Amino acid sequence: MKRKLIEKRITVGFSQSEIEQLDTYCKLAGRTYTDVIRECIRNLVITSPKSSVNKAK
Repeated sequence: MKRKLIEKRITVGFSQSEIEQLDTYCKLAGRTYTDVIRECIRNLVITSPKSSVNKAK
């Protein structure tokens, strides 16, 4: 299976505690940092507050 090309690369800063949590989870789950972070982003629920919707009109 061919992988998709990376369209954009970003750098994100994490606290030491966040790195340790991510590292522990990845080791236990047998997954990469990238895989876990991408899944988190895909699972985000984006809502639009009524006030910002009204301002856009």
